Order: sequence, then structure tokens, then C-alpha cells
Amino acid sequence: MLRTRLSTGLAVALFMLGSATRAQAQTQTPPANGPTPDSRTWPQSPAQAADPPVIPPPGPGTPVSTSGTDVQPPGNLLPPAPVVIGTSAGDAARVRELEARVALDEIRLRTLENDVGPLRHLHFMGYVQLQYLLTSNDAAASPNRQANGALPAGITSNDTVARADGSTTNTNAFRLRRTRLGATYETDVVRVFLQVDLLPSGGPASTQTTIARNAELTGIAHWNKDLRTEFTGGLFQVPFRMELEELSLFRPFIERTWASLNLFPTERDIGVHAKTFALDDHLVVDVGVLNGQRLGEPRFVVQPDLNSSKDFFATVSGKKLGPIDASIEGYYGRGQIVDAQQLRVKNYDRYAMNVGARFAKTLVPVLGETRLLGELMFGKNMDTGVVYPFAVPVIPVGFADDVAGLGERALYLRAEQDLTRWGIAGFRFDTYTADVSQANDARDTYTFMLGARFSKNLRLINELAYAVDNMHLKGDAPPSQHVLQYSAWLQGSFY
Repeated sequence: MLRTRLSTGLAVALFMLGSATRAQAQTQTPPANGPTPDSRTWPQSPAQAADPPVIPPPGPGTPVSTSGTDVQPPGNLLPPAPVVIGTSAGDAARVRELEARVALDEIRLRTLENDVGPLRHLHFMGYVQLQYLLTSNDAAASPNRQANGALPAGITSNDTVARADGSTTNTNAFRLRRTRLGATYETDVVRVFLQVDLLPSGGPASTQTTIARNAELTGIAHWNKDLRTEFTGGLFQVPFRMELEELSLFRPFIERTWASLNLFPTERDIGVHAKTFALDDHLVVDVGVLNGQRLGEPRFVVQPDLNSSKDFFATVSGKKLGPIDASIEGYYGRGQIVDAQQLRVKNYDRYAMNVGARFAKTLVPVLGETRLLGELMFGKNMDTGVVYPFAVPVIPVGFADDVAGLGERALYLRAEQDLTRWGIAGFRFDTYTADVSQANDARDTYTFMLGARFSKNLRLINELAYAVDNMHLKGDAPPSQHVLQYSAWLQGSFY
């Protein structure tokens, strides 16, 4: 673009130089009753002195249409004379000077492109979620309960008391829920994505130090203009559910559903996968191989896989089918039970199927887009045990016997409504059970959301969630724990 502008500037300069030379060469007739100056510098009129001459408007009756009539300038005015570039030694020197300047600028442009060229493919993103969290528990859900399930004498369910590890049971605090920083380098054939959590705090598997969230390398093969495959390896979000692929940067709820927090604590695993886009990106097929040890599980960083077998997944999605997106996913792999006392490890099969759909359409133009989402999952032995230690299989009495499987079921329904460009409201119901063989063994959560968007990069969301938790070990009574939680979070971002 800069080279084109320089060339245009050179042409304009040459044009002006030639015009000046031609003006000096033309001879005009001075007024008859005036002095007789140098005829080369005395114009007859402003119109005739202009370069090119200004043609006056046509007089009455002069044809102005090119339909069936030859159009000629009125009077004796002739078309402007062609541009004549001066040929004097001074003019030639000026032309050579301009050409030298253009050549020098072209060299500078090439140097600049070589120096900053790669930055054209580099993009940064980041966001901070500052959260105020207030939780109220009944006696059954209180963190103050003793080993026998009862509260200490004189202590209520929401009092702040000391713990043996040096912490307390305080449930009223500000925290930094997410502090993400990421960078993407992308061309037509390669993409590298790195994202870290600078000060992670919160979630089912919180840490105290900076930790990688994404470390992905992708090679892109364009088979034709309507078919491409992205081959990715590294640490990435497992695309087993639609909500697992939804970025926390854009999701209007601070947390994913309870099932995802238990099955995929931080949504990520290490492996490889191939994602193919076809039919103008309306059809997406994704297949991959994973370690099966999730980011967020206790030994992920030290040992990213505890057994030699690998997990597999496959998803088929229909994108932008009118206002509908739909998907179906399958997962199969091997989990393990480690007995640290007797130094035994027992492997077991795990698998799951999931279906989901998303509807997005502007039903009330004065408000904005309406979105409806839902997913249903059935699985076996998929829980990681990070929230409920009893939700994973146990080693059987006869070590050679098969592990008794635990069947899981999860469902969520979610509705969101834009309130013009400045606000959003929503509701989500989700339920999860880790053992479908038991009656009344689930956690049901009802979440109401109301938020304000101050700009594209700044929003404030209020959430009120009420949960009834009856998850329990087989043979125990359902605990009937009731939890009421208010969350206000402010998000600032750039991307």
C-alpha cells in the first residue's frame, strides 16, 4: 500500500512539474488598453489560465446528452493540451531526485516488513474476573460439621471457625476467579495458542501458582476451498460437550454445570485430535486420543497419565443450521484405582454419550437475541472424584474381579435473553447424579443471572444459585444439603 502511495506521489509531482513548464511556454495576449508586460505571464482570464482550462457551462440549447447527439464544448474552447514534462537539465535532476527518494522508501518499506512481518499473525487476549462470593449453608451442608455430621456446640452452620490445616470456614470473600493471559500466532497453515492463569483461585481444583491452561500446536490442511482439517496436539479443551468448548471469556455464567465440574474439572487434557470442517463449516467432525488424566486431577502436573492405555473421543456437529447448532459426542477410555497402602492399581473401562442443541434467534427485535441451550449425557465411571471421593469405583475384594461400575447421568437447560446491547438475563437448571442405581442421588442447581454490559470489554454479572445436594455413598441416607449462593463478578477483557 505504501509503495502504491509513493508511486502516486511521484506521478503527481511530475504532473505538476510539467504543468508549470507548459504554463511558461504558452503565450497569451495582454489587454489592448493596458501595459505590455511579458506575454508569457499575463493570463487572459482565470478560466483560460487554469490547467486544464475550465470549460464554462453550456448555454441554452446546447446538447448535454450523449444519447444520439455529439457533444462538443461550446464556443471555440479546445480540449486541454496534453501534459508535457519539462526536458531542461533542472527538470531532469528533479525527476532523478524523486526517483531516488522512491527507491529509498521502497528499501525502507521492505526492511520494515521483514522486521515486523511476523507480528501481523500474532494476537493477544486476556481477562480478569473479580468475584464477590457469599455462600449460605444449612446444617447438613455446613463446612463446620464434625465427623459425626453434627455441628459443634454453640456453632451455627455459617459461623467462621478454624480448621486443622490453618484455614477457616469463611464463605464471604472477594477472590480472583480467573486471571487469564493468552497469545495466538496464526497463519493459513499453522496456529499456536498459549494461555496461562496468572493467579488461579477457585473452582473444583484450585491451585496457588501460575498454571498453563492451553498449550496447543495446530497444523491446518486445506484440501479444497470447502474442506479443511486442523491437526492439533498439546493441552486443549476436551470437546466432549458443547459447554466444555464454550470459553469462560464469553460465557455469561461464572461456572460450568455441576456435571462438567466433576467429570472434567478444568475441561482440559493432553493429547492429539483432528477436526475437519466441511460444507461451508456447517459440518464439523472431531476425533482424538487423550491421556485420560485431566488437568485439575491431583497428579496431573507430575504424572499426566497413570496408566498406559489411552482415551478416545469423537464428535459430530451441525453448525449454523438456520438458528440451530446440534452435536453428538462419544467417549471411551480406561480409568484406574490406585491403592497407595498395598501398592496396587486396578484399571476399569469408562465411557459416555452426549447430545446437545443450541437455538439462537432474535425473537424480540427491541431486546436482542434469545438463546436456548441444552445437553443430556449418560456415562459410566466418568467421575474424577475431585468433589465426591465416593463417586469413583473401588477395588473389588477379589482383585481379579471386574470393577463394579457407577452409571452417571447429567442434564442442563439454559435460557438467555439480551436486554438491548447493555444487559443480559438468564436462567439455568442442571442436575447430575454419579450413581443412577440409587434413588435420590443427585445434585440439582437453579441459577438466576442478571448482568450489565458497559462495553464490549467490561461487564458486571449477578448470579443467585440454589442447590439441593443428595449425592451420597451407596448404603448411606441422602444428606439433603441445601446451599444458597450469591455471586457478583466484574470482568474486564481485551481480545
